[in-house]
This record gives sequence, structure tokens and C-alpha cells, in this order.
Amino acid sequence: MVYEVRSSNELKDFISRHRIALIAFAPKNDNIWRYLEMLLRRFEQRAGYLISFAMADITTTASLLSSEQLRIARKSCLIQLYLDGECVFEQEGVFGNIETDLQVLRHGIKDVLKRRSIKTLF
Repeated sequence: MVYEVRSSNELKDFISRHRIALIAFAPKNDNIWRYLEMLLRRFEQRAGYLISFAMADITTTASLLSSEQLRIARKSCLIQLYLDGECVFEQEGVFGNIETDLQVLRHGIKDVLKRRSIKTLF
């Protein structure tokens, strides 16, 4: 289940409660929100229990992003992977093709986790 984070505090709690958390930041009132929701659901089907997924509206969680990250998220989206509370992967924007975006995201995350000795099956 892709969780929708509604505040900065809720986002901090989500990250601290899950060993591996993938967060997508975007403006909720934009078409990119629905696309990201679909993308994360598809990725969640492959990743299973290993990664917890959430989406965060940049209007309610802007205080957790740097000005550069906020600019990127406003323009398109920002996807971050947290491992034990630390951001270990960041992707700026998407291509707009589900299969391409799934492949790019999967390879990037798989590589980062492999370097940290975490075995992935997706």
C-alpha cells in the first residue's frame, strides 16, 4: 500500500518506522501525482515487503526539503530512498513512461542497496 503522508512530522515518523522507505515528493494537485501513485504501486508489487512506499505533497512537507530539492519537486517530482533514516538515493523527475521509469528506479535502488549488502529480489 502506498501511504500518503500529510505532514512533515508524519513523514519523519514514516521514515523512522521503516528500515527502507521510498518517498515520492510532488505537488498533489498536479497530474504527476497520479502518475507517481501508479508507478509506486507497480514498483511495490515487485519489491514486496522489502520497501515501504509513501507519497508526500510538497505543500505540506516543504520544510524537510532543501530549496533546490523543493524547486525540483515543484517542477516535476523528487524520489528519495531512505535506509535506516538516511537518504541513500535520490532521483529527480521521471520520463513519463511506466516501464522505463520502473526499470530506471529499480536499477538505481537495487544498485544502492547491493552496495550496502542488502539483497533484493525485484
